[in-house]
Amino acid sequence: MSLFSSVTLFSQVGINTENPQQLFHTDGKSSAATTNPTTGVPSVAQQVDDVVITNQGRVGIGVITPTQSLDVNGRTRIRVTDNLNNNEPYQLLVRNNDGIVKQLDSSTFIVTTERKQITLTTGQTATIINEQNFTSGNIIILSRNSCDRNMIASFQAFNGALVFLNGVARDIRANSTLVTIPPAAVTYSPTWNIKFPNVYTCGSDGGTQFDFTLYKTNVNTYVLKNDGGATRTYDIIFQKI
Repeated sequence: MSLFSSVTLFSQVGINTENPQQLFHTDGKSSAATTNPTTGVPSVAQQVDDVVITNQGRVGIGVITPTQSLDVNGRTRIRVTDNLNNNEPYQLLVRNNDGIVKQLDSSTFIVTTERKQITLTTGQTATIINEQNFTSGNIIILSRNSCDRNMIASFQAFNGALVFLNGVARDIRANSTLVTIPPAAVTYSPTWNIKFPNVYTCGSDGGTQFDFTLYKTNVNTYVLKNDGGATRTYDIIFQKI
């Protein structure tokens, strides 16, 4: 006569530790300070190089009592992502005060400011795109030189309507010229020539260093030209209104 019996065994698996705290527990032992004790619960400092899987299927990295499906005590890094397509629905990931990652629907999050930077040599022109497609907004253009002389100029736009508001460089108020559009011309916006006479660089450039031209070619595309006698770096700030 033969007698058979079935026995089911339950145990915890430990790697690099004789004292596993969860169903699966590995201790990295990256240093003496992070090596787990043979008895008792590892301290917070000893858990930093541990990885566990609980009987609830939760994974803890740097923590041995995970409270979420993935609980990470440390920084995370994503090396490769795909670019978001235009008009593709999206959510933003946010972190609450307890460290829980949640999503914020894009409909509740409105981008109101966008900033670009461009460097132009004398006479050079650049196309600047407002990626957020503000139909109406403020456009602020900033520049400065190594002698700490600063320029600020502001515009407002609504579709093809573009208006210069004001500007100053050092102690010189801007002179603005609105270029006349011929009746039969096909153009999206007016062109503004902005000049700050007699504001010099550290050397001598004829006092035109901050002069520029601005116009639009469509709702989100601006063209900026450096009309001055020196290479300039511009910061362009778009503000939704």
